[in-house]
Amino acid sequence: MPARRAIPLLAAALAACASYYSGSGLVPGKSTSAEVEAAMGKPAEIVNLGGGEALWQYPRGPAGRETFVVRIGPDGRVREVSQVLSMQNLAHLRPGESTPEDARRVLGPPFRIVPMTRLQRDVWEYYLYEDVRPIIVYLQFDSSQRLREVLRIDDPSFRSRNR
Repeated sequence: MPARRAIPLLAAALAACASYYSGSGLVPGKSTSAEVEAAMGKPAEIVNLGGGEALWQYPRGPAGRETFVVRIGPDGRVREVSQVLSMQNLAHLRPGESTPEDARRVLGPPFRIVPMTRLQRDVWEYYLYEDVRPIIVYLQFDSSQRLREVLRIDDPSFRSRNR
């Protein structure tokens, strides 16, 4: 196949992958939940918001460091598609107030939950970017299901070996 033909085919394949990955081809107000599933696959989790609305969550990490959420309205149509794993959304969680359900609704499902039985806490682990710097965020929830601490560290797997 001549290179002139291969380039458009490659571009189309990459666009299809991007749509599958992020839902970028979905149209709010028009696309249906069936089209979401066809484009992005089955959601990892569904958070029911009441009134027939739901958040379909698609975590793409830890390597991807993104979680795409599709808000589905009571009519089964897309209301919004967004990438929620961000520092701006992390700022919505408040120590002493926020619950694991709040974290799931705001950031999506964690990459891992580690029980710390001696401290009577569960630590939720998220991989994301702070600007362009890859970081790991740990949310510590106590036995009363309240956020106690948020810890952010540089992801050690991206550190330069010369430092």
